[in-house]
Amino acid sequence: MDFKKLDKILNDYVPDHSFITNVSNGEGTTDYEIAEVIQSHNMRIFKMDLPPSAENMVKVFAVELQMLIDAEFESMNYSVDKIKLWETTDSDAVWERIDR
Repeated sequence: MDFKKLDKILNDYVPDHSFITNVSNGEGTTDYEIAEVIQSHNMRIFKMDLPPSAENMVKVFAVELQMLIDAEFESMNYSVDKIKLWETTDSDAVWERIDR
C-alpha cells in the first residue's frame, strides 16, 4: 500500500478540527443553519445524516473511508477492518468489520 496516498485520504477526509453536525432534518433546523454559517466562513464542516455520536461517526467513517480507499486503490482489495474513535481519555467507540 502506498501510505502517502492513504495519509492524504485520511487527512482530506477525517474531520479533525471540524464542526460535525446532523443535517438530516434539512433547511430551517438549527444544525442546518449553523452549518451554513460555518461553511460561508470557509471553515471545515462534516455533515452527517445521523446524530453525531461517536458510535454513529465510526460507522460513517468506516463506510466512507472504504469507498475512498476502493477508489484510490482500485485493484488492491484493501479493507477497513477497525476504527476506534476516542471521546475522552477513557471512553471510545469501536467499529469492526464482521465479515472477515
